[in-house]
Amino acid sequence: MNETALSTIENNSLALDSKVLENLESYDDFLSYYIQIDQTSSAFSWLKADLLFKMTQKLGDNSVRKLAEDIKQPVSTIVNYTRTAMAFPPEKREEGASFSIHFQASFADSLDEKSKEFDGDKRFDWLEKAVDNNMSTRKLAEEIQLQKSGVPEIQDAESEKMFQEAQSAVMEIKKHVDNLYKDVRRNNDKDAYFEIIKIHQSLNV
Repeated sequence: MNETALSTIENNSLALDSKVLENLESYDDFLSYYIQIDQTSSAFSWLKADLLFKMTQKLGDNSVRKLAEDIKQPVSTIVNYTRTAMAFPPEKREEGASFSIHFQASFADSLDEKSKEFDGDKRFDWLEKAVDNNMSTRKLAEEIQLQKSGVPEIQDAESEKMFQEAQSAVMEIKKHVDNLYKDVRRNNDKDAYFEIIKIHQSLNV
């Protein structure tokens, strides 16, 4: 863990040491210091995850609910920490990836709640891909869900643009059909009704 940032937090305070802040002059100074703090934050997340995982191993799953009540946190928050620790043991963690990226990558595999075992090793490939492509947590989550739903992975920017345009076109058609349907309901418009039938036939619905 990087202790540089930790050592500059004032005692009994949520503020950084004012002397340290005064010594930050250039953009690179602030950037470097922010990265140190970010790394420290990620390290703390792993410490909590490992602690909570060990607690569930020794005291059982009921300890999670008790702890959540005592620290006034949602049970799901505690479960997310333990899931990530289970998914990525220390030797499988990527220093260049945030705790959140590891958490999202864990959903590439399903977790059996009884056996506490994952059904595959896809999460490790997704973590590597996320690091190599500098993916955000949102982008990673979207791509994993697309793969799970059977939608082919988008390989390049042009394909992604075409995919987005196709989605927009489908939404426009849906809006048109919805408006026609409302006309039918409101005015008993037979022409609008037959227009809806034609659209459905053309879309092979």
